Order: sequence, then C-alpha cells, then structure tokens
Amino acid sequence: AGGFDAVIAADILEHLVNPWQLLLRLKAALAPGAQVLASIPNVRNLQVVSDLVLNGRWTYRELGLLDVTHLRFFTFTEIKQMLEETGYRLEASSANLSPALVALYEKNRHQEKVSVRAGRVVLDDLTQREFYELCVEQFLLRCRAA
Repeated sequence: AGGFDAVIAADILEHLVNPWQLLLRLKAALAPGAQVLASIPNVRNLQVVSDLVLNGRWTYRELGLLDVTHLRFFTFTEIKQMLEETGYRLEASSANLSPALVALYEKNRHQEKVSVRAGRVVLDDLTQREFYELCVEQFLLRCRAA
C-alpha cells in the first residue's frame, strides 16, 4: 500500500482520456483508509441540456461545463458507476449549483414534484432529486478504496 492519506482530484478527471485508468492506478498509492476527494462537472445541467435539445448546440467555451479542454462528461449516475468500476466506495457527496439556476432551485426546492420550463422544453413531474441534479454545476465527492 502507498503512503498518501488523501488525494484531491479537483476538476481533473473530466480532462483525462481515461480517468478510469487513473483511479485504478491511484489505489496503489493510497494508505489504508485514505480519502479521495474529487470535484466533477455535471453535464446533466438544465442549461446544457436545454441548449442541446432546443438549439442543437453543444458549444464549447473557454470555461465552464463545456470547457474546451473537457474530454469526458459525467452525470451523477455515471460518476457513481465509474467509482464502483474502479473499486471505490462513495461516502459523501454535495454539489455547487449553477449560479444562473440558484433562484429557480430556491423557488422550487420544497415542492414534492417540480415542473420546469426552459424555452419550449417542459419537464413535468420531476422528483426533487431529478430537479436538484438539473440545477447542479459541479459534484463534490468523498470516497475511499472499497
């Protein structure tokens, strides 16, 4: 076993050709019980999804969710799957909301079911979890080797 008690992968995994390989190789460098902290952008973001569906656009930018240097795109489900496939156990997660979606989130966060309109796209009967994920810009994760 390695000697690192913690590794921080802040906004890096989405820039790699093969983040799965890095996570597998990283395990050898971890001390028993070590934590891996990661932040990963959320492609299941309402702004990204609505621009794709309504305008047929997946426009790369200098910064943000569609940063020109991003090679991989993840939803929360895909993040969890990648961690499981590479032998990690997700212990905790939180998120940063997209600044442009904070007001929408705050307005609807206590409703059991949420309806959202983004231009001509209408999403009805969303669970709170679905709605939350649509408002998230970045997931923050804490995991350990399983």
